[in-house]
Amino acid sequence: MSCYVCSTRLIMDLTRAIKAGQFEKYMEEADKELFKNKKPNVLFKELYALNVQAVNERYHEEFDKQPSETYKKIDSGSFAQTAENLVCFCYQCSGLEDINNPLFKSLMGISGRIPKSEYSENTTWDW
Repeated sequence: MSCYVCSTRLIMDLTRAIKAGQFEKYMEEADKELFKNKKPNVLFKELYALNVQAVNERYHEEFDKQPSETYKKIDSGSFAQTAENLVCFCYQCSGLEDINNPLFKSLMGISGRIPKSEYSENTTWDW
């Protein structure tokens, strides 16, 4: 398995979707509680840092845990693509040594509750 640092564009799309409630019907109460008071810029930085941590742990590298960009609303244009972005992000973070990290556990749970039929058509992993 290989993993890489996702594009900031993909992470911005996930941040927007989470804060806009796009995944709410797939969230448990603990997920909603985790995300409810997070400002978008903070969530964006946490998602980016989580992804970098996974890559650093997998390859014993030291990528910078701070994104080079600041958060701005990016919209993939469809729920299907945003859901695929979430699945891709979770896959790229699956090299984490601490699989009980609350943010990772929440995102994995959400992505696992979205039926594949809602995102597997006409989506791409090169977002």
